[in-house]
Amino acid sequence: MQFSEWTARLTRPKSADTIPVNMGKQLTRAIRNYFPSAVRHRGDSYFSRGVVRVEHTDATSIRALVKGQEHYTVLLEWSGPEILAFCECPYFGQYGPCKHLWAVALAYDADGKMPARLDGKDLVKAGSEADDDGRDYFDDSDGRDYSEDDDDPADEAHDDRDEDGVNVSRHADTRRILQFRPPQSPPPTWKQLLASLNDSAHHNGGRSRDALPADSQLRYIVDVTATMTGAGLAVQVLLRKRKKNGDWCIEKPYAFSREQIGLLPDPTDRQIAAMLLGANTQQYTYYGYNDYTRSSTFLLHEVIAEAVLPLLCASGRCRLQLKSGQELPPLQLDGGEAWEFRLDVRKDETAKQCVISGSLWRDGGRQDLDSPMMLTRSGWVFWPDRAARLNHHGAFDWIFLLRQEKQVHVPVRQAEELLEQLLQVPAIPPMDLPAELSYQEV
Repeated sequence: MQFSEWTARLTRPKSADTIPVNMGKQLTRAIRNYFPSAVRHRGDSYFSRGVVRVEHTDATSIRALVKGQEHYTVLLEWSGPEILAFCECPYFGQYGPCKHLWAVALAYDADGKMPARLDGKDLVKAGSEADDDGRDYFDDSDGRDYSEDDDDPADEAHDDRDEDGVNVSRHADTRRILQFRPPQSPPPTWKQLLASLNDSAHHNGGRSRDALPADSQLRYIVDVTATMTGAGLAVQVLLRKRKKNGDWCIEKPYAFSREQIGLLPDPTDRQIAAMLLGANTQQYTYYGYNDYTRSSTFLLHEVIAEAVLPLLCASGRCRLQLKSGQELPPLQLDGGEAWEFRLDVRKDETAKQCVISGSLWRDGGRQDLDSPMMLTRSGWVFWPDRAARLNHHGAFDWIFLLRQEKQVHVPVRQAEELLEQLLQVPAIPPMDLPAELSYQEV
């Protein structure tokens, strides 16, 4: 098949028998064994750098332009009995599977396409007339190593030898295809071994010994404004460094990764960091489980907030942050009984109204509902210098309503209807009612 004939075929409408079947990441899986690991590694790099521009794609083909030293057209097509491959780069012309092909296959899978009809197909080279049927199949009979020539300065750090190889065999129809062979490469040199240490350090955030600069300190803030949106307890991690004169520099957000947790000098900070990052979910990609949790801000839901907040208070370095930027004292944990939210319903004879308000009770003591700085659905109540547990009996929506409206007024003549409505609300906290509205549960 001529190259021009094949490229024209890519834009033809496909027949009904090529309806995509959900095969997952089948394109890269189907051709993976034809690519030495060094070639795949470089293809991974090309794909992650965003140098692949897809020009056409469907259930049985992809055509793309890949930027290396030059712009190379790359094609993969599998509507027939084989997976046809083509790339304009010199390496492909000599040896076959190249990093540009692998990068394009990654782009196909990353786009969420569902390739059709890949089972049992061999990868073959298209675009030449070296064989009788118009295809030039990959050949390593000259004994040359199947690693890729560099066409990018970033590749110069990689040795051209590879642990995987390719071998040639003959099918009954005399057509040559690629197959695996056992690793036959020599052991890595000492320079390669030391370079792998540098690569590992770079992957782990570039920090080999210390997670914090010398003479510095982690600080924690609970953002009142962000927490009040209802998404969870909003916590931010800050770092401050000491100046030469002994004063502290301005605090700055500090994003850390899982690899740095064990390097934090303070055991409380290590516990807090593990819980904060543990609350974030790892993302699964084609390459496996990747750590995208390097962050300085966290939203904590009920269970994790219950565990983390006492540690934040115990550090002595946690405070509330207001929108105004007002500096508040460190938060202390109030370890007493939980404050209980109650509804207060009283009659105002002068105004001929029933007035509904809310209050907090503990050990016989009462606090107005608007006295705390913040209350959370996760079961915490905050004053400027302390945090305590809150039992809202599942009726946090009442707290939200009464913190906004202060009071709800109902005409006295509708008092009985009010009681009926209150008892129909899905979650109702304990209520203090006038005698004429008292009721008995049966």
